[in-house]
Amino acid sequence: GLERMKQLFNGRVADCPAALAAALVHGEGVFRTVLVWAGVIVDAEAQHAVLAADAQRLGLKIDPLHTWLDDSAQALAGAPRAALRWWLAGDDGGGSVRWVAASPLPADRPAHLWTQGIRVGISPVRLVAPIELAGIKHLNRLPQRLAARGWRPDQSEALMCDADGHLVCGTRSNLFWVAGGALYTPPLDRVGVKGLMHRKIGRTADTLGLRLREQRISPDPLDDAEEVFVTNSLIGLWPVRALDARQWQAPGPITRALFAALQHPLADRMRGSSCAD
Repeated sequence: GLERMKQLFNGRVADCPAALAAALVHGEGVFRTVLVWAGVIVDAEAQHAVLAADAQRLGLKIDPLHTWLDDSAQALAGAPRAALRWWLAGDDGGGSVRWVAASPLPADRPAHLWTQGIRVGISPVRLVAPIELAGIKHLNRLPQRLAARGWRPDQSEALMCDADGHLVCGTRSNLFWVAGGALYTPPLDRVGVKGLMHRKIGRTADTLGLRLREQRISPDPLDDAEEVFVTNSLIGLWPVRALDARQWQAPGPITRALFAALQHPLADRMRGSSCAD
């Protein structure tokens, strides 16, 4: 009978929670990637607030912060540095389940990515999604995964455009540029993720007397930019030094000022200080 039917993963019989099965099939869920540094879960309260806001957009219930912190402590098992992922997935029964996992930070990120900047490319993969998902960090990540393939050896990120050829973001980062001394970012009203670092850049720019402006552009106008950088919670901020034949000062003065004011744990790397423990 049906009660004896089983699920196999790589040939092994195992139980699969209903919410995980639904997330695999439907992509119904939201998540955050959180930096753990010196034993501290960086911006934990703010990350939970963004996760809760995204969950509300999808009609998912979320547990209070202290439950996520308790789960995180168990997942980290005392590790002082890690990439912590918080998933919230919906199930077919109208409920939701939280899922917490910790993994080591990437070990192949030398200091020059902050002090000298990165090379990026433009992905041919277009970022397309229902407008109802605009700004949410949801589980439907296949376009970003496809865009992360086939990079040249010295490339650290790929910028993605929407269906109309307008810049949106990187495969795992938000995009910003400086032109005429003003700070710009693509609007995220149609597609893309408004991450925590995106929000923090906007608030930090205000404290520096800069106003973050949204501008919908194709890649070509970046030729006139004075500085370009990308952000996410794990790296903080990477200045962009090259896109194809175009090169920029990296990091530029506004990029430096923003990163210093953000007080991100990795801001010291841009100042060229030691990255040792």
